[in-house]
Amino acid sequence: MTNWEEIIREYSPAVWRTVYRLVGDREDAADCVQETFLTAVRSSKAKSVDHWGAYLHKIAASRALDCLRKRYRTAGLQSAPPDWSNIPDLKADPQGNAQLSELVQKTLETLTELPTLQAEVFCLRYLAELDYRDIAESLEINPNSVGALLHRARESLRMRLSPLVAAEEFGRSNHDC
Repeated sequence: MTNWEEIIREYSPAVWRTVYRLVGDREDAADCVQETFLTAVRSSKAKSVDHWGAYLHKIAASRALDCLRKRYRTAGLQSAPPDWSNIPDLKADPQGNAQLSELVQKTLETLTELPTLQAEVFCLRYLAELDYRDIAESLEINPNSVGALLHRARESLRMRLSPLVAAEEFGRSNHDC
């Protein structure tokens, strides 16, 4: 018998962080966390789960990416960027804050355009901070595949974001003159 109270108590803070880092909105994050645990309850009836942390992070990343895809489909880029105001270093540099916000927004948008498995691997590695073995286990793939998918995701992000990053670097060098 699965002890859901214990699982929720142990994993909900980490699931929340993963989801919130992606969606940047408390209401959407709360919905994604709730959907994550509901999905886990339903699916655990059909199969046994050995590693709850990895499994819940996989579901959470998937739900958060779905939320972002829906957001971009319905509202385009008019949605509010993540709330970065509680990070002290950003308050000192409004221009840097604006550039970072634009880069974050474009990164999130680009993540939603990646193939689902690449986006999930990227989120599990860099947002949930899972290692290759845990990612492979949660996605039921080979650990070598994790590395390949992660490489493809990073390359896609790099190619799609490089014009924005180059423009920011150009702006900084002009501003410094």
